[in-house]
Amino acid sequence: MRSTHTSSWIWLGEAFEFLESVLLQFRKVYICIDALDECNERNVIPLLRPLQKMLEYSDTTHLQQSIRIFVTGRPHTKRQVQQYLSRSTNPTAFTLEAHTDDIEKFVLHKIETEVFVTGNSI
Repeated sequence: MRSTHTSSWIWLGEAFEFLESVLLQFRKVYICIDALDECNERNVIPLLRPLQKMLEYSDTTHLQQSIRIFVTGRPHTKRQVQQYLSRSTNPTAFTLEAHTDDIEKFVLHKIETEVFVTGNSI
């Protein structure tokens, strides 16, 4: 992850140290990780493990803090999320599936929009 203020890289551990310091300032915290399946496989566990430790810490210290983690990803990431994030919490999993009709409508809409906007024909 690149820092916006300098040209140096921020390490994942540094990012989590910063996140932990910020978390202590709030009673309710929501963390969203979108498209976990797009993360490089070797980086998934180093990403989930610190989150697991944060959840365990907030549970064991009985802080006046509530941490909620929302993760999206394709079905193959579910096992890892459950392995690392369900020990200290009771996760709720939702499965969303795209239906052929929805995909077809989306593609047709995009084609119509592109033809209308650019004036190009197919």
